[in-house]
Parts: sequence; structure tokens; C-alpha cells
Amino acid sequence: MNSPQHNGRARAATKEKRSRLWVLPLVLILAAAVLVTFLVLQGRGPEAVAEKYLDAEFRYDLRGLIDYSAYNFAEAEFGVPDEAALVQWAQQTLDDDEINSFSDLRRYYMKQAKSKIDNTEYSLEVLGSRSVPASEWASRIADFGGGESFRGVRAEDIEQMTEVTVLAHVVTSDSDETHELAVCVIKQKGKWGVLCYETRS
Repeated sequence: MNSPQHNGRARAATKEKRSRLWVLPLVLILAAAVLVTFLVLQGRGPEAVAEKYLDAEFRYDLRGLIDYSAYNFAEAEFGVPDEAALVQWAQQTLDDDEINSFSDLRRYYMKQAKSKIDNTEYSLEVLGSRSVPASEWASRIADFGGGESFRGVRAEDIEQMTEVTVLAHVVTSDSDETHELAVCVIKQKGKWGVLCYETRS
């Protein structure tokens, strides 16, 4: 009579071991997901956004400039509201019959930039950053644009502001220059973007 009870306990213990074996991989998967999410979010922080924006500007990559701007890049640079209108503008303005989509337009501008920087090498290095207190946001906006807004952004639209210092080293066939750039990166609706930058030296 004792034997069946003993076997029942053994089966229960085996089931418990199996369920523990399933828990470990689940914990590892969840930990990996948390780590990947953390790394992705870190990669979109103010320092990374500043570097990606400047890199896009060097290569005149419209996708990068639109994605990493804190303002409506299409409107500020081309006077159109969005990417679709930008393609229409390009079809009417640029001397290229093969622009039928935003991807075509992006390739066109990167090709133009390549022809300009074929003999140019550049590197970007983030030196550091500092958080700008909210008490300075309105005066910064006024300094940039001479009013209560700059590129459509007002101080009250901002959640955070960070000044990122980037060292840009540019070498061409007849020059070798290093500039320190102060990049104003702001957060709006949970997303970081570059508002503007200026050369310090």
C-alpha cells in the first residue's frame, strides 16, 4: 500500500523538476529582452542622436536628417509638410526623371553629396554632454531664433534639453580642420532629436 503513494510522490517530484527546467530558459529569454531594450534605448539617447544627425548631414542622408531632427526637416529645409510632398517638390524641381519615391530622392541627394565629399574624410567623436536646466530653455530658443519659437519648437514643447559636445575632424585634399560643435538635443513626446548646433572653435 505504501508503494503507490511513494510512486505518486516521485512522479510529483519529477513534474516539479520539469517545470523548474522550463522556468530557467524563460527567465533567460526575459533577461535578454530587457537587455536588448535597454541597449536600443541607450542607442537613441542624446549623444547617439547628435552623432547620427551630424553623420547624416555630412552624407546628406535625408532619412537620417528627418529621423534625428527635433523639428520638421522637410518643412524647414524645403518648405513642404512631409515626405510625400517632398517627392512631389523634387519631381517638379530637380533635373532627374527617376525620382518616383522617397527612396529615390534619398539616393539622389546621397549621390550628390558623394560627388562633393569623394576626397573628404571625416570623423565624429562625442566628448561629453550636459543637461540644460528648464530655466534656460526659453532663453536658448530666443537665442537660436530671435523669438518664442525656433524651427516650430517652443520652450513649453520640450521635456528635456541636453548640450552634446562633438569633435568633428574633416580632412580634404587641401585642408585638415578640427571643430568642436555644441549640439542642442531636445526630447519631445519621449523622443530625442537635434534642434540645432553651433561651432565653438
